[in-house]
Amino acid sequence: MDSDQKRCICKMCPSYIACGEPLAFCLPQYGSSKCITVRSGCVCPGCPIYEEKGFSKDYYCIPGNEESIV
Repeated sequence: MDSDQKRCICKMCPSYIACGEPLAFCLPQYGSSKCITVRSGCVCPGCPIYEEKGFSKDYYCIPGNEESIV
């Protein structure tokens, strides 16, 4: 597990579904979830990775990283 994954707060999200996927959906190397399909709330803006990387979008679990979200 890399340092970004250790700081990831995806597991605290109301939309999160545990299915054994690597976390940090906001990062290109991990991408979107194959299990999460419903938006039930989002904690992305409170994530330390989000702030550090200067992200501006949310719900990375469904469409993927910052560049994937239109």
